[in-house]
Amino acid sequence: MLANFLSTRWVPRAVALGTIGIILSMLNLDLEGDHFWALSSILALCVVVEFLAYQAGIATGMQIYYSLSPEQRAEIDRYINEQ
Repeated sequence: MLANFLSTRWVPRAVALGTIGIILSMLNLDLEGDHFWALSSILALCVVVEFLAYQAGIATGMQIYYSLSPEQRAEIDRYINEQ
């Protein structure tokens, strides 16, 4: 149960975004004032990159699936239906 929770998509992303915030705060940036734009723009870029990577992953997965033989597709379909 814990391994499944820790392997979900949002946990590593939240850790990465939190690490970015910690690093920026260690640089003594005034995150509530003059340098708030730095944190918000970096976090926004991370979200955009995550969205683009997700879309690319979906497209690549579809290309791989359609390049498989019918037997391989049937095996994958059977595995998915068992889950």
